[in-house]
Amino acid sequence: MRRVEGTGPGDGDAADAALRSLLASAGGAARARERRHRERITAAATFAGALAAGASSGGTVEIATRGGHRFHGVVDDVGAHVVTMRTAPTRRTLVVIGAIVSLRAVDDGALDGGEAGTDPTSLADHLVEASAERLDVALHGADGSTIFGRLDGVGEDVAMARTPTGGVVYVRLDSLEAVSLTGSG
Repeated sequence: MRRVEGTGPGDGDAADAALRSLLASAGGAARARERRHRERITAAATFAGALAAGASSGGTVEIATRGGHRFHGVVDDVGAHVVTMRTAPTRRTLVVIGAIVSLRAVDDGALDGGEAGTDPTSLADHLVEASAERLDVALHGADGSTIFGRLDGVGEDVAMARTPTGGVVYVRLDSLEAVSLTGSG
């Protein structure tokens, strides 16, 4: 009987090992792809993921807050604490994520895909920048109230707005659900 190379016992061990290695790496790659896909689906299934999807869609959304405020516009940015919306050509609205009770896509129905924001910029950080411009402001409180004026300054835990009658109102930052800034277009 003539022996053919690679067909005896032990001749295929190297080939079997190579095949097992190849299948293992292909299986590992498939499992990694499946894990990444599952992580993306899980992120999109969070509220922060839905907000991010609103930003990536570029469509008009409506955000409602606990205090009954409703904002219509296009989401520009989603951070860890604040959503920035364009609510008019020269108005942007900063909405505290913890105050949001619902998000609705006005144009397209469901919002799909999106990764939650990680920018740690707080409402106070945004307002400090805006106060240098002395923009017109609407301070939307958690109690449903809105104070209109010009943003005059921001402290560690307070925003100061000069009202149209000339008085100054001091508002605790942690009592705000949102701030609309006009002239920031």
